[in-house]
Amino acid sequence: MDLPSALMLASLLLFLASVVTLLWVTWRHHRLGQQTQTNFHARLSVEMAWTLVPAVIVLALVWPIAQAFWSR
Repeated sequence: MDLPSALMLASLLLFLASVVTLLWVTWRHHRLGQQTQTNFHARLSVEMAWTLVPAVIVLALVWPIAQAFWSR
């Protein structure tokens, strides 16, 4: 499998995992009903996680492209 195909497959798998997770969390939240909701915006761990995880994913996708570009 060549590099562009592998990156396209990785991007597709990440997209599908994101959509499935989003739908599952939405369904779960809807199913729980009107329970008391906590404010998670004040939690440093949650804020750091949803900042760092996408950054790591982008770097993981860009790294092979950068290596191929610089190796020419």
